[in-house]
Amino acid sequence: MQKLKLNTQLFDKVSTLIKTGCCNCYEENCLLLDDGENHICPQLITPSHIICRYFLESVLPGDKALQKRITEL
Repeated sequence: MQKLKLNTQLFDKVSTLIKTGCCNCYEENCLLLDDGENHICPQLITPSHIICRYFLESVLPGDKALQKRITEL
């Protein structure tokens, strides 16, 4: 997976998109990591780059402007 870097402004936009548009994010916890305990979404606590393949492939394309800004860095 390509390592896409984020600045503070982009991280804020990514976090908002995750909280509002990711079906695997429930109350800031990642359902893909659910093992009976809550696990905060790793992408919400990684301000420097995109680490979640699901976000990159399934959520980010829903915001073309943000996707373009991130891939241009």
